[in-house]
Amino acid sequence: MTSASQVHAFYAGEPAAGMDNDRHAIIACGDSLLIVVADGAQGRPGGDAAEFIVSHFRSESNSMSGWLSSHSWVSELRALDSKLRQASHGGLTTGVVALVRSALVVGASVGDSEAHLFDPGGGGVDLSEHQRGAAIMQVST
Repeated sequence: MTSASQVHAFYAGEPAAGMDNDRHAIIACGDSLLIVVADGAQGRPGGDAAEFIVSHFRSESNSMSGWLSSHSWVSELRALDSKLRQASHGGLTTGVVALVRSALVVGASVGDSEAHLFDPGGGGVDLSEHQRGAAIMQVST
């Protein structure tokens, strides 16, 4: 099993003073880890939208541990986007979610946030290389 001590998540860049709208979580999920990053849009009230995304995956993670198809993750992000659009508070966020097992990484992303997998030897793979467009999840105002 992969443990949280073996997984390192980091951000590139620093938020402007008072503008930290980013949220993340590394969640133990069965024999896997669920990594969630939501990058709320700077200069806008994105923290609420980012918090909504991360909180959802925290509360639902146990039911997702067997999702081994990227289609399940894409469907979940689409459903969350729909829920955000119906919410009464404003905000924008990107989202990356990845289920990590010893020999498998599966997930989805929306927006311009990227996911990369690095090996101990310094090599890496851009997991979000082929994502389409830069759509972002939006909460209606």
